Formats: sequence, structure tokens, C-alpha cells
Amino acid sequence: MTRASAGRIKRRQETDTLSWVATRVERARNSKRKLDPDKLARGMVTRAWKEALRRTHQCFGRSIDRFFRLEVSPEGSDLASIDLSSVPYQVNVSIGMPTFLYKITRLLAARSAPFSDGQVPGQHGRDVTVPYDESVLRMNRAFFWYSATRSSTVFQDFDIDEHQAVVAGMLAMEAEIFLICHELAHGLLADMPPGSDAFLKELQVGLGGLSADWREELSADRLALFLAIGKRPGPRDGHQLSMQYAGWEFSLLLHREWERYEETVTSASVSFTTHPPARDRVQDLRDTLRRYTGLPEASNAFSAAEAFATVFSGMVNSMFSEEFRQGAARRDELRANKLVALAHMCSAGAVPDYSRFVPEAMDLLQQAEGWTLLQHVCDATAPLRDEVAMDFKNLQVAKLIWRACEGLEEPLYSVFKRVTALPDLF
Repeated sequence: MTRASAGRIKRRQETDTLSWVATRVERARNSKRKLDPDKLARGMVTRAWKEALRRTHQCFGRSIDRFFRLEVSPEGSDLASIDLSSVPYQVNVSIGMPTFLYKITRLLAARSAPFSDGQVPGQHGRDVTVPYDESVLRMNRAFFWYSATRSSTVFQDFDIDEHQAVVAGMLAMEAEIFLICHELAHGLLADMPPGSDAFLKELQVGLGGLSADWREELSADRLALFLAIGKRPGPRDGHQLSMQYAGWEFSLLLHREWERYEETVTSASVSFTTHPPARDRVQDLRDTLRRYTGLPEASNAFSAAEAFATVFSGMVNSMFSEEFRQGAARRDELRANKLVALAHMCSAGAVPDYSRFVPEAMDLLQQAEGWTLLQHVCDATAPLRDEVAMDFKNLQVAKLIWRACEGLEEPLYSVFKRVTALPDLF
């Protein structure tokens, strides 16, 4: 090993995640360049992948890189998964996962205070507060657009202060690392080296009465915990471990709520035949941390996780309530009515007023809270598909609305194109 590489490894071991996130937040805030969403998302996946492998190396004392390879999926329906059909095992990560995670953790960080002043770097006195109902609406919108695009939720942005950005960034990154570690754990459990029987038996203590699928998932959670913790010289900072663990636990909670959201959209029930309920997985993760790690900081590791879990569960329960669902549909109806009225107004002259209509319409389209608004867009563009009798007025309205759809950035444009089944017209 060269002196340079040894030095890099030492610096990486001594740099905690909190400081790294704070540095990246400050760098991004001061940057004058416009960020490329796909490049940013791929960079976040790659960073989490390398960090997961590094911690795994620390845990086992040897590299496992040659047994796994990363595949970033442009349209992944799962946040992360693994293909165990051949070695190297392929870990598939959705390119939209990092931005989806960060979108939710920004909302949680804006409504939680797991640390007192001075324990998280990056505070400069900015006060950014968001009403609770608006936070729930934003969470629903993040879920909807990730469900619709299977790609990215970089749109629908909002301001948070530096303190919140650091907390949100760390929570999201640790959640991403744990999801990857969980998939790595599946691969390691599928191909345990000779002499690992005792370790595997210890890993499955208390799981004997469960189904094989549940036993595998909980074993992977437990092993992922060890991998995510890794090893580092010297004592651990208690606040650092608390935030890291909050991210690991949050990944399990989000996974379940994501499935729950998909159930409401597809009307297809997701059974617990392969994955235990999130509450059982979280409880087992806590028991594992207490039982096996021996870390003196473990007794305080759950404080941040409990704070975030309380806020998260309250917000998602509000999001799934019938009152909210009906309200979201009504708001989308109003947006659709405003969109059509604006199109009529801008097509009243001899020449359609695209310059006024398109910016306002694009803003309305990106505010969609569900499929209601998109269905109205489909109905309004029916003349372009010859599904209704065409006249001068409805054709002008349809062309205006579709021009606004084509002005949307990817992947939003592709969603409207898929719903309306229209080709490029401009």
C-alpha cells in the first residue's frame, strides 16, 4: 500500500458523515452552476455504494468488491434490489432513490429538532418554517411524482435552512447506505464462506419460528446493521451514531410506506409473505443493536430515530387519510379548471398566446397531487387523438395544453406523454 493511499484511507476513516454532509451542503449552496439532476443522483448513488463497501470492508477485514456490482436503474420501481442469479451479484438501485429519500428527509428535518444548538454544523440564523398541512401536501407530492416517474423527485423544491439541510442530507445518505447494505447482506447470506455456520446461527437467534422468507429478511437487516456500523478508530460520537441509526431505521419505515402508497394507487394489496411488517423490522433492529454491538452509545442511539419516526408516521397517516385524499382530488380539479380556462383565454385572439399560457400552465401541471389533473389533461387533448369531434376552439385549447406539457423537464414530460399517448407536436 502506498503512503498516499494509506493517507486517504486514514482521512476517510476520521471524517464523519455529518461533517461530510455539511461540507457538501455548503459547497452546493455557494455553487453558481446549475445542477444536472441525473448526474447528481448518480453521484449520490455512487457515493453511498462506495461508503457501504468501505464499511463492509471494515466489518470483515477484507474487500467484497469483486462479488458485487452496482447497476443504477433509470426506472426502478424498487428503491433497491439484488439479482442473485450469478456472481458478481448485481445490486440494482433506482436513480430516483436518493432524491426521493432527500425529499422526504427535508420535510422531516424541517419539523424535527433531534439536536440542540451547536451539535450540528451549518446554522446561520435563517428561519424557514412550513405549516404542517403544507408539509403533508409536499410529502404526498413527492410520493406521487416518484410513483409516476419511477425516476426522480427533484422538482417541487422548497427552502430549508442550513441546519435542516445538514440533518436531512445525513438522514437520507444513511438511509441509502443501509438499503444498499441490506442488499449486500442478501448476497453475503446466499454465499457464506466455509466456517461461517456459527456466525449464521448467531445471526438468526430468535428467528426459528418464522417463515424462511421472514427469517432471511430479518437476518439481512441484522447483518446490514453490522455492515452499516462498520469499524472506526477511537470512541464514537453519540450524536453521530444517533443520526446514523435514525437513517437506517427510517429506510425500513419508508420502504413500508412506499409499498402502502403503491397499494392505494394500484388497488393491489401488498402481502407480508416475503417481508415482515416495518414495525417488526424496526423492533428487531433495535434489539439487535442493544444485544450485539456492545457500543456504550447504543442506549442513546434511538432518540433521533424516535423523533423522526413520530413525525413521519403522523405525516403519512395524514397523507393517507380519506379527508386528505378527497382534498387532493378537489385541488387537482381546481387546477384543471384553471388550466382549461387559461387555455380558452389565451386562444381567444387570432393567434394563440403561447408566451403567456405556457409558463403559467407548466407551473400548474407540476403542482399535481395525483392522477386527477393528468386525467383532465388527457381529456383536454382528446381532439389531438381524434377521440372527439374536432373544431377550431377545442383544437386550439388542446394544442396550448400539450405545448405546456412538452415544456416540462424530464421525467415529468414522459409521464404526461404516456398518459395522453401523444407524439411530439412541436
